[in-house]
Amino acid sequence: MKNIMIVLFLVCVSGCTMPIHGTYISSDNETQSLELGSDGMYVLHLNQSYTGQYHISNDRVYLSYPMGYTVTLQIVGNQLIDQNGTIWEKS
Repeated sequence: MKNIMIVLFLVCVSGCTMPIHGTYISSDNETQSLELGSDGMYVLHLNQSYTGQYHISNDRVYLSYPMGYTVTLQIVGNQLIDQNGTIWEKS
């Protein structure tokens, strides 16, 4: 019985990851936000809004802009860290 409980615990822990989709607020400017949809689409609100697709690979989120440019953010717990070191906190 103890072995079964250990196996069930390990299966649950290995499959229990926090979903990445949601809204993230910039630590540099609270008016800037990034919304990651569960459908693989994002909306980035800076001085204007940008939309596009994103994908996740390992501990990285890749935002694809329509002009072919890609921005990479690192996933660290409940935060995303962009290429400039700005922390985006999940709200």
